[in-house]
Amino acid sequence: MSSLRAFEAVARRESFTKAGLELHQTQTAISHQIRKLETFLGVPLFLRERDGIRLSEYGKEYLHAVRNALDILSSSTKRILEINNESSFSIVSLAAFGLKCLLPLLPEFRRQFPEISVNFESVVSYSATANYNHDISIRYGNGNWPGMSAYKVAQEELFPVCSPEFLAQHQFDDPHDILRHPVICTSSLVFRDDWPEWLSHAGCSGEYFSAPIVCDTMLSASQAAVDGLGIALGRTPLINRDLEAGRLVRPFDINVPSATGYYLTISNDRADRKVVKLFTEWFLAQFDSPRH
Repeated sequence: MSSLRAFEAVARRESFTKAGLELHQTQTAISHQIRKLETFLGVPLFLRERDGIRLSEYGKEYLHAVRNALDILSSSTKRILEINNESSFSIVSLAAFGLKCLLPLLPEFRRQFPEISVNFESVVSYSATANYNHDISIRYGNGNWPGMSAYKVAQEELFPVCSPEFLAQHQFDDPHDILRHPVICTSSLVFRDDWPEWLSHAGCSGEYFSAPIVCDTMLSASQAAVDGLGIALGRTPLINRDLEAGRLVRPFDINVPSATGYYLTISNDRADRKVVKLFTEWFLAQFDSPRH
């Protein structure tokens, strides 16, 4: 482990001396750790040159894995140490909900409970192999996750949105008009593209966009709509603040309710923590969502 930490520090600092200062070791000790690691691996991790050092091709490949491993170990160690600490909790959220709905609320939570520390992390998706060992996680789905208690945060509805400027520049008298204007779709790993469902609900079944603008996430799709790039399919509660602030508007009052939504989830081994219960009650109250 000491050798791996030394390797990561040297790679980042591009200097044995600077890495030694960071890790409170001598330059000689750092050099010894690197040579020990290179001997174990049987390949050079750094190329020693007249004007300094640089990563070898083996080093570049190894660095990515080492950094990920150290990050995972550091996060897991920190969370385990905090399990019995009622003045701190950790929460992980899908990025779109975290940035649009969760983080804007945290300042008020901190004002009410300044003694509680919040450790926040965002993810693009929850992969089956990843171990997100947080106290609370915000997930998207139908509310069924084995080993977890799930509380629905808010009802999700789908409807088209665009910027006020875009609406002023394009005519929308009928839902079919959407087909004549730039449309923003998403290829998100989390959300399916529900444009066909909305079009069918609006009486435009069987019709498709000729040249859609495709974004990789809901965040980028909604931001593209805010910036006037086209018309996107908005989802509550992700776009609520943009609607309230006037950054987005609705060309039609045609909503499609979703069978899925956002849930605050707690693993069974964390459910009895007082700080977790406190935040859960507070957070759900912000969305008028009762805890059942």
